[in-house]
Amino acid sequence: MKQEFSWGLFLVDLPRGLKKLCQVVFDLVSLTVIYLSSVKLVAGNIDDKGSLLYCLLFVSVSLFGFKVTGIYKTVIRFAGVRLLELVSLVQLTSASVIALCSLYFGVQLNFVFLLLLFLLSVFTLAGARLAAREIIYLSRPPGKRLLIYGAGKAGAQLLTSVRQDSAYNVVGFVDDDLSVHGDQLHGLRVFPPRRLAEIVARESISMVVLAMPNASREELRFIMDKLEPLSVIVKKVSTVSNLLDNKYHVEELEEVRIEELLGRERVSPVKELIVQNIFNKVVLVSGAGGSIGSELCRQILACSPKKLILVELSEVALYNIQEELETDWKDSIILVLGSVCDIRLMEHLMTAERVDTVYHAAAYKHVPLVEGSPFAAIQNNVFGTQAILEASIASGVRSFTLISTDKAVRPTNVMGASKRIAEILCQLASASSGSTIRIAMVRFGNVIGSSGSAIPKFREQIKSGGPVTVTHPEITRYFMVVSEAVELVLQASSLAVGGEVFVLDMGSPIKIVDLVKKLIRFSGNVVENQDNLHLEGINIEYIGLRPGEKLYEELLISGDAESTIHSKIKKVTELHPEKLSFEKFIAELRDVCNGGDKYALRDLLSSLDIGYVISENTIVDADAAGNQAKVVNLAEVSKPTEHKYKNDSLVNRVVEKDSPGWKVEKPKIDEEKNTLKFSLGKRLFLGLLHKYFLLSRPLTVGARCVVLSADDEVLLVKHTYVSGWHLPGGGIDPGESSITAVKREVSEETVVKLVGSPKLLGIFHCDEISKRDHVVVFVSRDFTRKSSMVNSAEISLCQFFSVDDLPPDLDKNTRDWITEALKSNL
Repeated sequence: MKQEFSWGLFLVDLPRGLKKLCQVVFDLVSLTVIYLSSVKLVAGNIDDKGSLLYCLLFVSVSLFGFKVTGIYKTVIRFAGVRLLELVSLVQLTSASVIALCSLYFGVQLNFVFLLLLFLLSVFTLAGARLAAREIIYLSRPPGKRLLIYGAGKAGAQLLTSVRQDSAYNVVGFVDDDLSVHGDQLHGLRVFPPRRLAEIVARESISMVVLAMPNASREELRFIMDKLEPLSVIVKKVSTVSNLLDNKYHVEELEEVRIEELLGRERVSPVKELIVQNIFNKVVLVSGAGGSIGSELCRQILACSPKKLILVELSEVALYNIQEELETDWKDSIILVLGSVCDIRLMEHLMTAERVDTVYHAAAYKHVPLVEGSPFAAIQNNVFGTQAILEASIASGVRSFTLISTDKAVRPTNVMGASKRIAEILCQLASASSGSTIRIAMVRFGNVIGSSGSAIPKFREQIKSGGPVTVTHPEITRYFMVVSEAVELVLQASSLAVGGEVFVLDMGSPIKIVDLVKKLIRFSGNVVENQDNLHLEGINIEYIGLRPGEKLYEELLISGDAESTIHSKIKKVTELHPEKLSFEKFIAELRDVCNGGDKYALRDLLSSLDIGYVISENTIVDADAAGNQAKVVNLAEVSKPTEHKYKNDSLVNRVVEKDSPGWKVEKPKIDEEKNTLKFSLGKRLFLGLLHKYFLLSRPLTVGARCVVLSADDEVLLVKHTYVSGWHLPGGGIDPGESSITAVKREVSEETVVKLVGSPKLLGIFHCDEISKRDHVVVFVSRDFTRKSSMVNSAEISLCQFFSVDDLPPDLDKNTRDWITEALKSNL
């Protein structure tokens, strides 16, 4: 079959040298015709001798300017606003040269003539190139059809980015603003939301991208409700600044976050309540390496405690949280590897450090695993709570807060029962300790992002084509994001008088199957049912409740919850057993645990008036329960990795002239002093010098390099003319290769010299980097130490940083390129 001729493909396939020649010839002819036509239109006649001389000068200056500014090196299909700026600059210069020459020789040129000459040349030369770009774009083979929701600035920038990816074809825009309906944005029509279903069906849309980075959660939820019935993939843009990252891969846009699917509005915290038990106090967090514990540590450190003690049984978990926190807070944290069950350790630690506040988050909480190993859970959750509570009272702690769970309410599993017993221990201790210590319990439901969360597992099952496994069609759960849960815990602890159970407002319970259906729909798939067996849908498979699992979770055992000064925190004083009978129960519980009889343990838990009932799906046989627990894929357990900077101080790893190695710990550098030391005159000079650099190099391409040490430290520089940290690099000189340019720039700007050829990471379209349309980014781990320090007017600071502790004022593009470099394993 004969392939149809395409002008776009013909232009793209031309040799690079021939493309440049075509541009030069076109410019030569066009500029000559424009000049002579302008003379004819304004003067009415053409003086052959004078007109031809000035025409020759005008054309020569223009062509020379195009060569100097690198316009002939521009990749036409990636040309943008920067090309228009360059053409305008060159033609303004050419017209100015003509005007100056005419004044020198006493020839008067009409201002209208010069203006007409400038406008026609810009329109013709820039317009022809942009028209060629559109021909190339329209001639591409059809890709997946995409609709952009949001016709604002973010939508326009997204369109520019997506158009560079031949795998996608933007069909149009959708916007809620009535005033733009029917308008055209970059040649594409803006449709009203009521026509969404019609457009998706008629245009065979496969993906909708939400280009509304500043939209509220309510607005996003409203949009997603309209998109849910449509079989399209839904992704979103988080910020305008990252639209042109990710090498034009639409697949790398963000998925709609689960918080937005749950439809729960976040409430701003009350700062006074958060800091009350923390500011200038010694705070201890047990289970500091876990999901809740680690987030507690992050938020506590942000409130300026005198000292934070991190207690953790898992060596790996303690190491991970240490790596995250010690750079910024090395002098404020104490790391303790040990168990809360060790009462001597806890009492000695609290007495020696004069602890004021304790947040007890250490617990085994994975229901099926605990059902298979109930004695370990009782030891940790019950006797561990008893030990740390007694140690807190004995050492004079002023505030003690237990992190509990909704599974403690009328529990059907050992985990829930153990947490309810821990609550009773706190209630009795509060009743007998008087006013010396304020003891509180905070109870909430599932936390998104915590260990054992099912959401990542659902996503993986959907990506693999299903089935998605749900335990029961009617199972419901409360959900909350981990950061908000911890905020509310810190505030609830400040509201405590003693013995209260604080219940967090989790919103409405969510049916898990409804949540799964939303995840399937927004991934671009359909849920398989009897009516659509002809489609490749995702099947939902019900596998039955796991050991000890309930259909519904509750937050209250008895009584009505009372309001507090915080709208999302309720409190209740719940009934509990008498002290003597409960002490007898604890003694019997120790004996049963020592005996290792699982049946006796469940019988004993049933005898206590806590509402514990052995559910029908509870597997009593130890082997069966153990096997059931092993079904859980621990590799899928999510762990929070977001690093939050608490201030701008960093342990700077500075490469000095006399340093024997790459990483030398030096006193902290006063960056403000370093970057503000230039006088106003010198700053003006540096700004003009930078403008010269931009005009003297091909402005369409720049080069950067991710220089990584063996310890995964990355080399960053600070310029004298722009704020923030960046990768070393700069512009590519005429006739210079990108590899040569990046090696030259790294050598000029830093104290290292690249060895061999760095590896190409990618070519990125981003006109925010030194005002260049494209940046070629490399990665290198091979470099040598130079004998002298950097001496560059453009660079004020040059440092190595650990990739886990990058500075907060790091350029957004730089941060993403470092991430890409680490992923590439180069």
